Amino acid sequence: MDADTAEAELIDGILAVESARPLSTPTTRAAQIMVRAHIAAGFGRRERAVALLREASARGIVDLGPSFAYHSDLLLLPLRGYPPFDALLKPDN
Repeated sequence: MDADTAEAELIDGILAVESARPLSTPTTRAAQIMVRAHIAAGFGRRERAVALLREASARGIVDLGPSFAYHSDLLLLPLRGYPPFDALLKPDN
């Protein structure tokens, strides 16, 4: 594990602890969960990234809906072509 990977793992761990704490506004924690999803996507942990995206979406992070937000998020490009992620790109009806 190189220094950058170790630092990213440390950041992810801190965010995991912080995002698990209850708050009156869930969107604050959702932003932290999105950062964790970006980290997971960057390291190729697609299953973990998609699970985090679902959690962030459930907390109401995206105003225009997850299909729009995730489609336009360049940090999620490594997830393109992964069926569970592609399913998140389909608009809710």
